[in-house]
Parts: sequence; C-alpha cells; structure tokens
Amino acid sequence: MSEKASQTLYRFRTFRSPELFSEEGKEERFIMQPESEKVGAFYNNMNNRQEGESKMEVLKNAATVFQPNTNTVDSLKETFPKLIPFGRWLTRNKANYKDDILSKISEVYPRTSTILWNELFYQIITQENFYVKEVVIEALLANHVVSAYRQFKSDGVQLQEIPDALEPYVNAKVLLPAELFDFSNEATVVSSNATSSSVKKIDNNWTKAQNVSIAN
Repeated sequence: MSEKASQTLYRFRTFRSPELFSEEGKEERFIMQPESEKVGAFYNNMNNRQEGESKMEVLKNAATVFQPNTNTVDSLKETFPKLIPFGRWLTRNKANYKDDILSKISEVYPRTSTILWNELFYQIITQENFYVKEVVIEALLANHVVSAYRQFKSDGVQLQEIPDALEPYVNAKVLLPAELFDFSNEATVVSSNATSSSVKKIDNNWTKAQNVSIAN
C-alpha cells in the first residue's frame, strides 16, 4: 500500500457506538449490502481474523491483496453502462428528480452489486481515488432506486404515483456493514510503523467524511 494510503489510515478517531437506526423504513432510507453479496477478500480476511488483530489491520491487509477490476471511472462505466449515468443524473437532480425520473429510469435495471461494494470498501480503506469512490456511491444509490422502481411496477403501483413513492429511496444513505467497519469496541488502531503521535481514534467524523454510515 502506498505511503499516502498508509497515512490516510491514521485519520480514524474512536467513535461512539454506532447510531441506533429505527427499523421502520430502514430498507427504504438506507442502502445496505445484501447478505448474499458479503463475499470476497475483505470478508474472508475478517472471518479469519487472528486474536489481537484489529479490524483495521485486517482491512488494510485485505486491501493489499484485493484486485479492483473497476478502479477507474471509465472502467465503472464500461461495467455498469446504464447504472452509472443514471446514478450521476440522480445525484445531481435530487431536488427535482420527479419531473424526469420515469423517462430516465425506464431502461435501467438492477445489477448484482458485489463489485460495487468491494470497490467501495477498497476506496474507503486506501483513499486511492476519491472520484471512483463517489461514482460507486452514486451507482449504489441508483441500484437502490431502480430496484424499488421495478418492485413498485411489479406490485401494480400506478405509474404516476411512483415518483412520490421513490422519495425515501432517492434520499437514502449508504450503510457500511458493521462486521467490517464497526470499530466501537476498539480503542485505537495501531499500524506497525505508527508512532504514538500518529495513532488517532475512530469516530463519526470519519463516516461523515466518507458520506456513509455504519450499520448496527
């Protein structure tokens, strides 16, 4: 991992126990990784975590072996040719999305999001490419909204009623899986080459900086 990425890992501060989210409307208001998609290097390493090894050390080690296959905006567009443009449009038009969303969303379909989640984990840990991270978050939002749209259509919701029904989905926030990113029981995260002055604690300021929340 680069020196820049290593230094970035010291930005974490110890945070309070993750906010308790109301269960009511949670699936609408938050974008959560499906249980079936919790696979790959980050989960494999966490499942094999050694005694005394911090979660951050596990994630850092996983990031060094993870091979991102969509680590540029162009490669993301190639892999998700309809989802990425829709996600960008949606992010830029949240205030007035209802005017055009039916025409914009009609040809977009949900995609398996494993690639997007793993790319997000990688970018959050390494801080390698801010723009890729933002595009991934936009794509996850788009997938969330498209999935809801398709479900509404399947359930027979009147087309003219769908834009209003989509509002909580359009304003949803990404929720990081607690099994990877909940550091509430870890006082500090120490790197092998960290000095006492460079070790910082983890708190909610970090999640705000990442534009994400931690699941409980």
